[in-house]
Amino acid sequence: MPSAGLLCALLLGLAERYLRVRIVFDRHLFAALAAGVLPQPGALDVGLHRLGLRKAAAQPRLLDERINGTLRLARAQVLVVLIQMLVLFCWIVA
Repeated sequence: MPSAGLLCALLLGLAERYLRVRIVFDRHLFAALAAGVLPQPGALDVGLHRLGLRKAAAQPRLLDERINGTLRLARAQVLVVLIQMLVLFCWIVA
């Protein structure tokens, strides 16, 4: 039976993968905006709302808000990876 440390590291790994998917999604969004494929960020909000993935917003989010959100996700991913490494290190040493 796996130990609690190993299970914790596994759960942190799942959280990291989730964050990674969100960051890659944002990367593709920014690439589409830069290439002119997506005419404006608000078009994405409408699409996400239609899919039931986002609440309808009174105003579309500004590009700065999107960039700051992506940076928060990246910082959270780094933090999760560092905690995961610490947990695994403690598990190996113990």
